[in-house]
Amino acid sequence: MNPAMDRRMAERRRGVAEQSARRRLRILLIAAIIAALGGIAAWALRSPLLDVDHLNVQGAVRSPAEAILASQGLGAGRALISIDEGAIEAALLADPWIAHAEVRVEWPATVDVIVLEYLPMAWVDGGDEWSLLSVEGAVLEHAAAPDAQTARIDLPIPGVHRGSRVSDPDLLGALQFVAALDDVLREGAAVFAADGDLWATVAGVAVRLGRPVEMPEKAAAVQALLGEELPPGSTLDVIAPTRPAAIPGLPLEPEGATAAEPLP
Repeated sequence: MNPAMDRRMAERRRGVAEQSARRRLRILLIAAIIAALGGIAAWALRSPLLDVDHLNVQGAVRSPAEAILASQGLGAGRALISIDEGAIEAALLADPWIAHAEVRVEWPATVDVIVLEYLPMAWVDGGDEWSLLSVEGAVLEHAAAPDAQTARIDLPIPGVHRGSRVSDPDLLGALQFVAALDDVLREGAAVFAADGDLWATVAGVAVRLGRPVEMPEKAAAVQALLGEELPPGSTLDVIAPTRPAAIPGLPLEPEGATAAEPLP
């Protein structure tokens, strides 16, 4: 091989070696930059720059939502990246009052907690104690006696515990009837069983409900009849809610009724 060819080959080898060295250097620089950025990102994610500065809790009235959040370590200073929304939602839903819960992490510094609570609808006789139920049949709390303002259902449900749900058709129908009444008529209303039917007293008037079907329609029929002038001692019959009737002169409670004593 002539000298000129040797020089060209040597120059080419040097060029290839230099390109390879520059390529390795670029790779090392890129790796160093990525590592540095990763370290900065990891620090930032757990630094005061990206922690909880604002915790907004909406919808919690009767439930101890804030105490539950505190028990889960959710509060000011908590790193947003460490928050497990699903676990916190599950902890909230374990409370009997909470029907729905949603936890939203809003970067860079906010957590929104949205709670939907069950609405208390009626006290139900549990034998040794009374249980407060929602229209869905969720058992919210217990008490030795019901208050005078909330509706009552005298259909025994012994042995239920807070957080459970009842499934008895008569009881669920009674809850639906009470829920469909307006606020004024619902206060102090009572539902009970007599002679194989469901009955109610609404605004001091006896109401024959029959089977636990079409309860919202039956409540609407009762409200319409109570808006009219009724003969003293009338009993309302809404077994067929499209053909309601006011029957004068019947006693307030039929023989064999299991209604509770009037509240003080």
